[in-house]
Amino acid sequence: PSCDDENVTFTVTRMDTGAECTDTDFTGKEYCIDNEEIIGSVMFKIDAAMNKGTYTDITTKYLLVEKDDTAPMFSLDETVVFADPETGAYTITGLTEPNMKVCLNEEDYYGNPIEAATADETGRFSYTGMLELTKLIPVYDEEGRIQVDENDEPIMVSVPNESSKLVSLLAEDENGNRSAVESASVTVKRE
Repeated sequence: PSCDDENVTFTVTRMDTGAECTDTDFTGKEYCIDNEEIIGSVMFKIDAAMNKGTYTDITTKYLLVEKDDTAPMFSLDETVVFADPETGAYTITGLTEPNMKVCLNEEDYYGNPIEAATADETGRFSYTGMLELTKLIPVYDEEGRIQVDENDEPIMVSVPNESSKLVSLLAEDENGNRSAVESASVTVKRE
């Protein structure tokens, strides 16, 4: 609840636990419900008391809050995707719910999935990545020592690296609900 009138005070009661919050617990005149504390649905009773001078007018409303714990729908258009043989660039496309966050099935330092793309208002998304077709390795002499150039820098040579990999994606909504993981096999397109 929120109200700018200074003569109004609110009391929010969580009906399943009986826990009560008053104006002093709110940020300004707003009450926030912690999503982590809700399992299924919770009924809240909201009392707004307005001081009319000689009496207090109390209005009571009830609010049912249901936690969305349904995983988002998620699918890939293709399970085999071809990368450009010259650059290694590839694009994975698919469908999920509108404006949904699409993530790699990998977590960052804090345990959150790594965001890869965002679906548009129709639910379409595309994720572009790169195969690392080559990598640089040092050149060794007959005794196993790294060879260096005239500037004392290691001499490096390019060698073939990735020609395919498995990319796994999922969708995550704002409540932290995650879809099933879908994977695409990315391979270099051979002429």
